[in-house]
Amino acid sequence: MKIAEICNTCHHRHDIDFNPKSAEGFARFRQERSDWMTKHAFHDVDFKWPQRSDKLDRIHDDWMNYLHNADVKITYAASADYTITLTSLASSATFVAGRESTAINNTSNKYLDYLVGGKITTGTTPTDAKSIRIYLYAAVNDTPLYPDVLDGTDSDETITSVDILNSAIRLAASTSTNNTSDRVYWFAAFSVASFFGGVNPIYHGLFVVHDTAVNLNATGSNQKLAQTGVYATVI
Repeated sequence: MKIAEICNTCHHRHDIDFNPKSAEGFARFRQERSDWMTKHAFHDVDFKWPQRSDKLDRIHDDWMNYLHNADVKITYAASADYTITLTSLASSATFVAGRESTAINNTSNKYLDYLVGGKITTGTTPTDAKSIRIYLYAAVNDTPLYPDVLDGTDSDETITSVDILNSAIRLAASTSTNNTSDRVYWFAAFSVASFFGGVNPIYHGLFVVHDTAVNLNATGSNQKLAQTGVYATVI
């Protein structure tokens, strides 16, 4: 079934093609109609059934010339790994000594957000009841200038102090660990923008630390952190 939602106030239309006998199709119709009514609240709205109208009448109907209403929907870019060498990363009891990733440059892509997730694997005979942490860092200007010792490159870094660690970068994810050797710990996807007031930074990167008392697993494929750019598209 095809239904044309029309607005005589702003002269826009939105065509909905759905199967009324399908629960999924009818649910989609209800959602799209609700979105339409919200966008055109307090307007002179109506709907037409083009397939049930006389063809000649439809040709002369003014609503046939209304502009199609555009929808803004979420879109995802191709995922890509962070450049960060986590193999054999040493432990840090105070979480200040870890590994920095190469910064992601958003000046060209202009993504609204990044979703970040992945896995980190502990080494042999780690100490029980420890943790792995993933921090987010961002440039403070477009030079870019990074906080403290961070420089936007894949490298070992030691933050000056715990106080600076807690103020200069954001704790994005962490997991407790046990004493099982070579255990894979997965990190669910998190939003970068949510840690910076809802605004995606111009440049951002990761800082990874752990206090398991032994080096992380030495196999490269056992360590993986990836990002997926998020943007809006008009259809």
